[in-house]
Amino acid sequence: MSRTMSGMLFISMLLLSISFAVRAANAAPAGMTLPAEVSLRAMVSLIECQLTSNAQALRIVAASEAASSGNWEKLAPLLAEVQPVTSGLTWYARPDGTYRAVGADTAGLSLKDRPYFARLLAGETVIGELVKGKFTGCSSAVVAVPVIRDKQVVGAVGASIYLNELSSRLTTILNLPNGWGIWSLDSSGKITVLHAISERIFLDPSEGGSPSLIMAVHRMLRKPSGLAAYTWTDGNKREVTFRRSEVLKWIVVIDSPAK
Repeated sequence: MSRTMSGMLFISMLLLSISFAVRAANAAPAGMTLPAEVSLRAMVSLIECQLTSNAQALRIVAASEAASSGNWEKLAPLLAEVQPVTSGLTWYARPDGTYRAVGADTAGLSLKDRPYFARLLAGETVIGELVKGKFTGCSSAVVAVPVIRDKQVVGAVGASIYLNELSSRLTTILNLPNGWGIWSLDSSGKITVLHAISERIFLDPSEGGSPSLIMAVHRMLRKPSGLAAYTWTDGNKREVTFRRSEVLKWIVVIDSPAK
């Protein structure tokens, strides 16, 4: 078994174990307290595990001779192994910003204008950078690592994780009660990162027309975790349990009908 495949197997087993833990928590007797908090902690762990495990898989690829040499014919199969786990698009970028992606024609496109690309060239790992895909147009979270040869950055390998697919995966795994929902905001509170309704991803929550939701978001920005409530424009009253991810700085939310 290749080093890449061994790493991917470990990552898949780790995600599966968290999934089983979440399902067990949701199957607990109804009288148990803090079901929303249990699900929220699991959701934060799932999101962080997804992105950090993707970064680890990409580090394995970046350490390969194929990545070091920039040989796309040898590198593409390695990135293709990683792609199913990322639920997104995997790619290799050269220092000039031009890049190749698995199963996509990226000719004429460049990542040089992406703010995170300069960080990659400086040798930093990027986790959770929010972008609209240049090729796909999809709302995505970028995970990428530099390829280093003789102490010099000679390229980067990355994955653009589709946020609608990540939202759908989380919704399925968490298996929340009817009427409950999940969503997440970036560190500024102005971009919806994850949402069970894919059309709301990348929207500013303040544009929904609900003053009480805006107030709830302001509360979330002030505290690392807690409770909040809001009324949607249709009069639907909601309660939220929220927690900030220490890894991504995203505000992660479990949303439920008000009692």
